Amino acid sequence: MHNGYGANEEDLFLIAASLPENYIVVTPQAPHKIGNKNYQWYKNQKDKNGNFGGRKEDLDKSTRKVEDLIKYLQKKYNVKSDRTFIGGFSQGANMSYLIGLENPRLVKGIAILSGTIFSRIKDNKKLDKSSDLKFL
Repeated sequence: MHNGYGANEEDLFLIAASLPENYIVVTPQAPHKIGNKNYQWYKNQKDKNGNFGGRKEDLDKSTRKVEDLIKYLQKKYNVKSDRTFIGGFSQGANMSYLIGLENPRLVKGIAILSGTIFSRIKDNKKLDKSSDLKFL
């Protein structure tokens, strides 16, 4: 589960506590520090058409970080992609959309709390339409 803008890895522990005990819940820390205990996944920036987005360099760095973490945890705990779910709040939700929609074979589903899909994803004609990705 990904934290939102200005929060940290502790932000979603209350939600995690409501999940079944046999779930492995990981709340990674967003990589860009913006305060004492405040972080962000990316700097907000509009795209060339004026649509909401994030700075490409930040998004690429954060995406690689989370995808590498997911693959590491899947291997470490022997959890297949069809038993892996990602989610988040605010920027964390946006990151979950980005990762899940651009790499749907990595996870089974995405849980979104107050997020949006970047226009770069909406405009991507290469998205895998055969994916059975689940959404909450």
